[in-house]
Amino acid sequence: MELDFMLSGNGTTVDLNVLQDLVGDDIKAIQTVFELFLSTMPPAIKDMKRYYEQKDWENLFKAAHTMKSSFSVIKVDSLYEAVVDIESKVENRVDLDSILPLIDLIEQKYAIAEDLLKNELQRYRLNS
Repeated sequence: MELDFMLSGNGTTVDLNVLQDLVGDDIKAIQTVFELFLSTMPPAIKDMKRYYEQKDWENLFKAAHTMKSSFSVIKVDSLYEAVVDIESKVENRVDLDSILPLIDLIEQKYAIAEDLLKNELQRYRLNS
């Protein structure tokens, strides 16, 4: 089965080339990474919102740092840069009001990426 390493839809692109570099064409490994990404990101985004609302900067920093790893392997448009920006703003306690729009952007782009990844995952399952 031919694997698609660039997914796009609704103005969002998911670049899986780093994932391909890490695991090659190992469909089982790719499925595992997809499933892990899809199961961890929604609660992580909710946590980020909650930490922001509570002004829990330490945990918001940690959440952004953890997300940075995920978005470095499964690249969703500019979300890696968004979490790096959040991490920096929290660490330096600057421009904190601009963090919530970044979290909202992450949530919106992730929702589109989630659909793209679920569709791709379903395609793998149907063809394996």
